[in-house]
Amino acid sequence: MNTIRPLSQSQPSAPADRAELRAIQLFTLTHALGVLIFVAVMGSLLWYLRNADTTQQQQALYRDIEIVQQALRLRWREHKERLESEARAWAVGGLINPSQRQVIKDFINGEPDIAYAGWIDSDRHIRWLQPASHFQPGDLRRPGATVEDSIGFTTFQWVRESRRSMFSEPFWQAPDQVVLELQVPVIIDGDMAGTLLLAYSLNRTLDKVVNAEIRQRYQITLSDAGGNALLSTSPRTIHDANLSYELPLDPPGHGVRLRAIAFETQPQFLERGLMLAVGGLLLASLVSLSLLWRHSRRRLMAEADSHQLLHKLSAETAFRRAMEDSVLTGMRTFDHEGRITYVNKAFCDMTGFEPDELVGARPPYPYWPDDELEEHETHLAMVLAGQSPKSGLEVHVRRKDGSIFDARMYNSPLIDGSGQQAGWMTSMTDITEPKRIREALAASQERVITVLDELDAAVSVYRPGDELLFVNKAYRALFGERRAERLIAESPHADPAAAPAPGPASRSDTGSPEFRQFLDPVSGKWFDARVRDIRWVDGSTASMMVAVDVSARHELEAKQRQQESRLQSTSRLMTMGEMASSLAHELNQPLTAISNYCMGLTARIKSMAHNGERPDSVSLIEPLDKTARQAERAGQVIRRIREFVKRSEPERRPCRAESIVGDAIGLAEIEGKRQGVSIETRIMPGLPAVYADPILIEQVLVNLLKNAMEATRARHPVTPPPVLLLVALGQPPRHEPAGEPETDALPPVTLMFSVIDEGGGIPADALERLFEPFFSTKTEGMGMGLNICRSIVELHQGRLWVESNTAAGSGGSIFRFTLGASLHDEHLAQGKHAHARKEMQT
Repeated sequence: MNTIRPLSQSQPSAPADRAELRAIQLFTLTHALGVLIFVAVMGSLLWYLRNADTTQQQQALYRDIEIVQQALRLRWREHKERLESEARAWAVGGLINPSQRQVIKDFINGEPDIAYAGWIDSDRHIRWLQPASHFQPGDLRRPGATVEDSIGFTTFQWVRESRRSMFSEPFWQAPDQVVLELQVPVIIDGDMAGTLLLAYSLNRTLDKVVNAEIRQRYQITLSDAGGNALLSTSPRTIHDANLSYELPLDPPGHGVRLRAIAFETQPQFLERGLMLAVGGLLLASLVSLSLLWRHSRRRLMAEADSHQLLHKLSAETAFRRAMEDSVLTGMRTFDHEGRITYVNKAFCDMTGFEPDELVGARPPYPYWPDDELEEHETHLAMVLAGQSPKSGLEVHVRRKDGSIFDARMYNSPLIDGSGQQAGWMTSMTDITEPKRIREALAASQERVITVLDELDAAVSVYRPGDELLFVNKAYRALFGERRAERLIAESPHADPAAAPAPGPASRSDTGSPEFRQFLDPVSGKWFDARVRDIRWVDGSTASMMVAVDVSARHELEAKQRQQESRLQSTSRLMTMGEMASSLAHELNQPLTAISNYCMGLTARIKSMAHNGERPDSVSLIEPLDKTARQAERAGQVIRRIREFVKRSEPERRPCRAESIVGDAIGLAEIEGKRQGVSIETRIMPGLPAVYADPILIEQVLVNLLKNAMEATRARHPVTPPPVLLLVALGQPPRHEPAGEPETDALPPVTLMFSVIDEGGGIPADALERLFEPFFSTKTEGMGMGLNICRSIVELHQGRLWVESNTAAGSGGSIFRFTLGASLHDEHLAQGKHAHARKEMQT
């Protein structure tokens, strides 16, 4: 910082001194201009000489690298032409002809950069290999080995397909050896007999081709297509700013490039001398100019130093005062004895006191509340002892009008210009409103937590794989420290039957709830959980789960399913009861026939024994066969009845429609014979299997066939027409919303079962209530059959409905139901039914 001088000493004493000062300044500027012109001329000359030398070096670099390129090309092409002319003789002779093998060995030893030669037959086996004395091939190139490496294999394949010679990509044969292979096709009697292999050690090739003069001037480098250096004539690292030139090298091709980088050359003596002379002259001129300019400027600036310094100090003081009065934080300083030495405007505005009332005051201060003097004395003692917390002190402050507000004070040491502590600095902030807001938020949070704790549902907020963010009282009571969301994935007892149906509540986008049901293995209770994404207090995304104990509902649903199962079994027993007389008649026929056959055989054997004749076994076979067939017929009826009425848990599995229909027809035909109504069956060939419980579907078919036969018999008592059972691919009717376009997409593969009769039909007023429980159009009916049938079909995700049989004006009804095809069916997997489905839709 400049020293302040009296104004009388900084001003010139007379006008002559001012004229002398201006003359000195003019002389200095003229001298500086001449120096600049001289430096510009010398700099231009040096630049010209430097540029000419660089151009000469660059032209020499282009010439030398092209010489190396041509030498490499010439050498490799000469060897290629010789091998192409002697490929057949060398390949076969190297294997069986010692003299030819000696010729090959002399050729290899005569060329210091050749590593080895060999013959690869058409099966890529190396038949013979002749290495150079200075090179040891690796395991990939030994007699008897198969060429399986990517480079050798690719080169061999290209040569075999094109029947032309080709160089391979350079590759590492050893840690410090880069090898280039030449493969020449061997053609014998027009057939490809393999390739003649000649390998070069690129390290020795560069040593042979690049002469000592070029080595001294450049670093010659071979690089691959990726720009990676394969080998170099010099291990030194050269800066990229040096002169360099790069040419493609073909052969071998494959992106191999030859690059030369010039070593850094020392500048010429004349150039260096000129640079030193110009630099010395420039330095001397700058020093003299600097001294002269400094002397003249010092006299001119000294006059204004005192005025500028006084103005600066005044402006800085005013700025600091304005800044301190503009801040909203109250500021106060006091010395080591607690006497206030400074307060700013914000501090006075907060307390209501004037600066004169506070500056110089000692404890107790006028803004301390009377009932808290002891507490404030304690806080002041902590500050003077240097023990004030960094988080500040929360205190009550009294305004001049007697009102109280909350404030937070932060205290720090006050260091003066000499680095000594002169007292303490306090900043005070009014926290009345923030404290009120914080207390209101705390009360609101307490109310929310109280409400959540009073819920019977377990509520938790978590991040997947992270800690729990919040749990309520019910959650802690039910799960403790366990993670309920993990129980959903780990629960092996998920009940798909109890899962809620998909609809508006299913999770389709972020934020909508996702319903899940799981079993807690510890308490044995079932829980219905709703999971949705929420935004947590820190702005991140978290998951909220609400789990409700549904064990009672789950138990009720299980009991309901058991009752439905019992009702289905009871319905089958009732059906058999209604068909008891028909079953008895059906069983009586084979049993009567068996009795008659047995009686006839007994009488015949007795007659032959009475006449002294031996029984003829051949004549007995036919009646015994008839007896066995009648017994099998009776056993088949009994088996079907037993399987139909036996009680078992529902078991859904892939099964064929033909088998289900066959068993159902076997039972229904018994009733049909009594009614005098036949059953006609039409099943589309090649239908896929259905995923269903065959006994339950058989129960549906028997019930529908029985109702159809009764309706047909009631309308046609003399000659009733047959009841038709149709099984084909199909879909239930779709009810598209108005205005919604139809789609060409094929629906999932389903089977449609249709029971068609020509009875009296269903009255219009009974159609809507037909499937309700305890509703029947028959006087003796209980009204449970169709309701149970619909429940069974819907359990299989199908649909049962009725239509009027208006075909040919015959009247009657058509009961249809659908079942989904099994995804494991081989016919469905092969897509054989796409055409059939389109035909059914048509």
